[in-house]
Amino acid sequence: MNKNIILLFFLITAGFFTSCKPREQKAQELLNEGTIMVAQDRHDEAIDLFTRAIKLLPEFAQAYTYRGSAKFDIGDLTGAHDDYTKAIEIDPTYAEPYDFRGRIKLVWSDEDGACEDFKKAYALGRPGMYERLRRCQ
Repeated sequence: MNKNIILLFFLITAGFFTSCKPREQKAQELLNEGTIMVAQDRHDEAIDLFTRAIKLLPEFAQAYTYRGSAKFDIGDLTGAHDDYTKAIEIDPTYAEPYDFRGRIKLVWSDEDGACEDFKKAYALGRPGMYERLRRCQ
């Protein structure tokens, strides 16, 4: 009887881990499709795809960042800022959303906040930050 319980536990656990992979794979596929939509200037469709990826994987920082960029492209700066902030909350070591959020802060005339984000992006190894950091001296 004890062996049956162990076997059942193993099967349930194995099923759980294999069921996670398709969700991650599908979320990545949606992200990839969304980037194609952005390249084709189909931002609303891209936002929908990124949102679907987030629904599959709520902790998918890259999907929040990409959705933020699509929102930025259509002029939804508040939505973009919120998505970049969420990506940072999920993964504080992800440099890209700091850079993009800093750009929004510049548009909003928040120089100190922008510099703080640019410095964080630089510290995390984001390429191309030197020019943006020059304004923070």
